[in-house]
Amino acid sequence: MDAISSCGLGISSLMREAGNVRDPKEVSQIVWRDGLGKLINSMDEGPIYLCIITPLRGALPHALLCDQTHNNKTIASETSTGHMSSNVAIIVFGYCANGSVKGFD
Repeated sequence: MDAISSCGLGISSLMREAGNVRDPKEVSQIVWRDGLGKLINSMDEGPIYLCIITPLRGALPHALLCDQTHNNKTIASETSTGHMSSNVAIIVFGYCANGSVKGFD
């Protein structure tokens, strides 16, 4: 659904919010989906053969995963320190862009 609506609007990136999730498992699912199916903390390897390889990463739009957006309460007022630390660890090791609006920094 994201690919259809963003293509129709001409948007090439989506902003996802990690502050509204309930547990680290849900954050992992978001990072997996927005990381285009790459393993968390994975790195790309160089080509094995001497040729030009163009990897196809999928049809989902690029995602910027933020801790929260400007219109929500801070994460510190909503959850515990342990919950925040596990979420930020998963987000940082994801295979997608990440940023902070006013939550973790």
